[in-house]
Amino acid sequence: MHRYPDWEARLAAYLEPLRARPFAWGRHDCSTFAAGAVEAMTGVDPMPEFRGRYSTARGSVRALRRFGAGTL
Repeated sequence: MHRYPDWEARLAAYLEPLRARPFAWGRHDCSTFAAGAVEAMTGVDPMPEFRGRYSTARGSVRALRRFGAGTL
């Protein structure tokens, strides 16, 4: 995985509109936030099979387990 040459500008453009966005499981949480940053910098979404699979804290734990992860 390689970063775009202008990754800093892409990351800033990704971050700016998220500043006021409220936390929402599966849409704007720790995992989706970090994955979105990676995608902005590289063009690669590190969690496509995980997106949209949960909408609660409990659901996120279940989704993590389904994909072979433990807990956060």
